[in-house]
Formats: sequence, C-alpha cells, structure tokens
Amino acid sequence: MKLEKEISVLLPQVEKIITDTASYWAAFYCSVLKTIRYQINLQYRWGESRSLQEYRGELRESRFFNNMKSTVLNHAFEYVMVDFLKTTAGRTYFQKLCEKVLGDYEIFDFRISLMNIFKVGTDSEIFNARQNYRKTRLMMLLPNGIKAMPESSIALPSTMMGNYQLNDTLRHSDLFVIISNGEETIGFVGEVEGNHGEELYRRSYFERNKRKDQHCVFGISVSDKKNHADVSLKEKITLNRSSTVERWILNFSKSNFYIKDYHAAIENLQNLIEGHFGYMANIEDQGHTKILEIIKTYWKKDIAELISSLEAFVDFVSPIGNFHYQETINGKMIYRPSPLVLPDQLPLYSFDDISVDITS
Repeated sequence: MKLEKEISVLLPQVEKIITDTASYWAAFYCSVLKTIRYQINLQYRWGESRSLQEYRGELRESRFFNNMKSTVLNHAFEYVMVDFLKTTAGRTYFQKLCEKVLGDYEIFDFRISLMNIFKVGTDSEIFNARQNYRKTRLMMLLPNGIKAMPESSIALPSTMMGNYQLNDTLRHSDLFVIISNGEETIGFVGEVEGNHGEELYRRSYFERNKRKDQHCVFGISVSDKKNHADVSLKEKITLNRSSTVERWILNFSKSNFYIKDYHAAIENLQNLIEGHFGYMANIEDQGHTKILEIIKTYWKKDIAELISSLEAFVDFVSPIGNFHYQETINGKMIYRPSPLVLPDQLPLYSFDDISVDITS
C-alpha cells in the first residue's frame, strides 16, 4: 500500500515510565557488550578473547576503542532496540510500531499474544550462528504490500529474482520482528541507523541499499531531524510515516535524554576499557553505579556470564525462560510453552495483555 501523506505520532517519553534505574542502565551496557562481542565489522573485533580483561589486553593502540566508537554507536543501537522493545518501558513503542505496520497491509484487530525480536544480518555472529529461521511457519510482510510465505512461489518485483526465500530477507536487515495471536504468525524486518538516522527518510538511502529496499518495511533512527509533518521532533521520540520512502520510522531525537544516556553508557565503557575511573565518582544514581560495579566484578570472567548477569536486571515484559514454540498438529499451527531452550526452534515470548488497536 502506497503511503500518500506524512504523519508524525508523538510517543510517551521514556523518562516518565522508568521505575528501576538499575534495569534501565543494565539494558544499555548489556547491548553495548553484545556489540563488542558479536559484531563482525568492528575495527577491533572480539577475536579469541574470553573476557573484557583479555579483550583490553590485546596488542592494540591505547585509544583503540575511541577509534571505533562511531561504529559501536551505530550498531549497538540495533542491540539496544532488540531488548528495549521487549521491556516494560518499551512495550508502548513496540505496540504502536506493529499497529502502524500491520495497518499498511490492511491487517486490523490483530491481538498480539506472543512476540520476539531478533538481531539479524550477516554482520553479526548472532545471526550467523542460527540455522533455524526458516523452520518457523509465518507470513512475511515485504515492501509494496507483498505478503509472502517462505519458499512460496509468488509474483515478486523484477528486482527480486526467483521464489521468495526468508534467508534473503534476514541477511540484509537489522531487526526481525515476529508476532502471533496464537493462530497466525507474522514476520517483518527493519533497518536501524544509530548515527545518521535522517538518512532513512531519504529515497537515496534505499537506492544505494537496494537489498534493504526490497525487504525492510520499517526503520528506527537516531537523528538530528528537526521536523516531520509540521511536528517538531527535537528532544522527542516519535513514530513518523514517510511518503518519500513509504515506511514508518521510529525516531529518537539525538537531543532526547534516552539517547544522551545511551551515549553516556558507551563513553563509560570506553573509560573502563582505557583505565579511566575518575568519572564514576560523579555518578549519583545508585542503580547506575550498581551496574558499573557488576561490570568491574565480572571484568576477568567470561563475557557471556557478564551479559547474562546484566540481562537478569532488565525489566522484560515476559520473564526469561517463558518460551513458546510453534507446533503443527493435524495441519493446525499452535504454540506450546516450555521452560527449556529448544536449539532448533525460534522462541516467542508471552505478550498477552497487549492488543493492537489500529483506530488510535
């Protein structure tokens, strides 16, 4: 469906819904650590390191982290959004984004009872380690109003050769959203720009990135864009409909306090890695200092243990371990809960009390 007009929806500001600052800061640091550990295209990759101590101890120039900070800022926001949109604070943003995307495909009154968000794209070890994306039965939403079942034979645009393959979509995207009402399952992917998000509003961006243009149906941006649809975006979080690129874009103003705190977390981790600790004395928030102390405590331990420890603080809507897996019985698709991780399937999490109301 072609988007014929510009729209800007003002969303709640995060500072009004933060109830636990330890959870808030843990999510930032957890995402930055995942970036350092799993992102393939960093100038200084994780390599064979086991801990932050080993990573820091590699034979590198003294300010190596500063030299790749811009890349970290861009990619870490992908990992931030994977977690944030599943938290109590982020659920409203997730709900509104799904509502608008589904509406463009004339899908209304779809009650989301199960969901998950995955970091995808060949630039991440997390995506490359997974072999089970195609095992989930779902309908994918693609640009130009296309609805496709994986490996189905459908009429695709001339720029997309052959039958639809889900892996092609995931290879060239940043985030993979899956939602279900327990009977039907829908998937769609988006692009994240953590440095120059204003690019997502320009047709030239997708002309340069044709694969993303063929697959991504939404964007998430950190930008210094001032206005959209005659609405001021400065210091705000908004959901914007762009007729130029025919997509919805969840926009975080660079002057919004959430982005300032995100930048501060990266700066603080850089200081830890480079051995500068004086800044910690100026942090008054006890929840924040608690998380930094945990990072210091786990400095010599396996980074997977540190990430797991921080994730335990994050206020996810659905508790960790609340997995649901797809099964097909007598031709009917259902989801069953399981306390165990099943390595050959994609888990969804309960989101039962969220209902998508397209009329709001």
